[in-house]
Amino acid sequence: MIAIRKNIYFGLLYCIIFTLLLNLGCWQYTRYQQKQDNETRYAAYMTRDAIDLNGVLSHKKTDFLYQPVHFSGCLDETAEYWLDNQMCNHQVGYRVFSVVYLNSTEKEAVLIDRGWHERKKNINPIKKLMLSKEHLFEGILWRPQGAAFLLKQDQWRPGWPKIIQSIDQKAIKKIANDLQCPVLPWIVILNQDQPGVLIRQLPRPPMTAQKHLGYAIQWFLMALVLTILMAFFYIKKRRGSHVS
Repeated sequence: MIAIRKNIYFGLLYCIIFTLLLNLGCWQYTRYQQKQDNETRYAAYMTRDAIDLNGVLSHKKTDFLYQPVHFSGCLDETAEYWLDNQMCNHQVGYRVFSVVYLNSTEKEAVLIDRGWHERKKNINPIKKLMLSKEHLFEGILWRPQGAAFLLKQDQWRPGWPKIIQSIDQKAIKKIANDLQCPVLPWIVILNQDQPGVLIRQLPRPPMTAQKHLGYAIQWFLMALVLTILMAFFYIKKRRGSHVS
């Protein structure tokens, strides 16, 4: 009776671990497919001609990630949001976002990504971008995915620039409340030849598709090894019982 219970416990434990490993492998393989799709889209969009941002807004169901765009608008010379703790060439700095108001019937804004700047002792080392008149901006579209993990609530100090800890959709909604006007969920990463661009960084996925595929294979192999060990243990036990 005790032996039967042990077999049941071992069987349940095997099923739980095997299912966990299999789910982890499937999850990593799904991530591999998503990243591969993003990398393919990235390579394709980078060769396309720029389209008007208004054309993007009229097709809300289409994914325009990395699509080159152009639009006209008026820069808010005061409002800047600096994403803290950003690395470039092994140095810590900020990723600088400015606010541009679009030329539309309703007041609407979009964030432009000016790039990375080194963190210095002086809290305001970045030269102001001065564009008092309507300007034509060019760049590529990027949309923050998911939600950033923060140990505590992101508290913004009064005044400008505002030092922020995340740039996800929740942060964009907070920026909209801060500016008291709608802000597009898309961010425009300015082209290198645009005025005010710092060190331009394209937010490509930090982990390539091939790494996700490698992790998926790793989990599947662990599930296979577990099954082989379980089968070996069962066969050995059966032989031992026959000998006795």
